[in-house]
Amino acid sequence: NFDVYITSASNAVVTGNTFTSSVFFDTAAGTHSVTGNTFNNYNSATRNLRVGAHAAAGLGSNTFNNTGANSLAEILGQVLTVDGTWSALGGGSVPYSVVTGDVTIGNSPTTLVTLGLGPGVTVRFASGSALFVGTTLSRGALVAAGTALQPILLTTASATPAPGQWQGVYFDELSDDATSLLDYCTIEYAGQTYSADVRLVGASPRIRNSILRNSSVYGIYGTASGGFSSPIVQANTFSGNANDDVLLSGGSNANLTGNTF
Repeated sequence: NFDVYITSASNAVVTGNTFTSSVFFDTAAGTHSVTGNTFNNYNSATRNLRVGAHAAAGLGSNTFNNTGANSLAEILGQVLTVDGTWSALGGGSVPYSVVTGDVTIGNSPTTLVTLGLGPGVTVRFASGSALFVGTTLSRGALVAAGTALQPILLTTASATPAPGQWQGVYFDELSDDATSLLDYCTIEYAGQTYSADVRLVGASPRIRNSILRNSSVYGIYGTASGGFSSPIVQANTFSGNANDDVLLSGGSNANLTGNTF
């Protein structure tokens, strides 16, 4: 059993508790939060913490003890409307896992919303899920800033990884080029629906020191829409992608330097 199980839209504040099981919200709706708690013996395959994506940025303030192979923080996809950073949980031993829906950064044509991913973060994505950075109508940015010792991993949630098992990272027209960054990231096993680990639509983020591999089609796939996709692609490694490692269609002023193909 769960220690706390909350159904329907919720603005519950869960803080300052010690749990022997976990906390479960069955919908992302509301403004619920889970912060400053201690989760003991946090290694159950059937009783993982589950919250809406809006609450994920607060999870880093919790303590997770006795973690193991079954440890996850399950995330319900939704639109992010305020800035936030997902930090490594349990010293990196507790991955985030997007179990349903998409995580979409941004909800305004004028106000920029930025999601940060901290060093050592792992995010797993279920089939049919994607990370959308901005949309055609809303401004968004992604700052995924890993380090050489603590890279970021964006990957499939499947226990038997294979190309094309999730939809990838999608930078749309109103993603903010000056802010968006993938640095020391590994992005793998994507390509479902959007044909790439990283999809660009009139977008030009900085992608550097990263590994893009095992896509069902392309590593990076950019198209023009309102402007060229002209990313800065530096010092990355591409491997195992079924088609071109980088395809930029419709014109591009990209800067590609120091990559290994």
